Amino acid sequence: MTAKRSIKKSEDDIPVPPLLKSAALWGVFLAVSSNTRYQIINGLERLVETSPVAKQVPPVAMAFTVGVRFANNVYGGMQFVDWARWSGCQ
Repeated sequence: MTAKRSIKKSEDDIPVPPLLKSAALWGVFLAVSSNTRYQIINGLERLVETSPVAKQVPPVAMAFTVGVRFANNVYGGMQFVDWARWSGCQ
């Protein structure tokens, strides 16, 4: 004898957004926001790496790079969540 399971839908079920819409949203986000932020960070890193302080004390440039890239990841994640909510994907 096999037991049948029934799937009960709850009022709290969240509908899954269409894959195409999610993919398009992610692509636009990468093209506009992520690319822009990356270019800005790359420029800032070049400025810091060519500074006299960073040449004398290389850990300063490394700490700057780690800090800026970490902050970029946190900010980018928050920005994407906001963008997904605004578009109705989340």
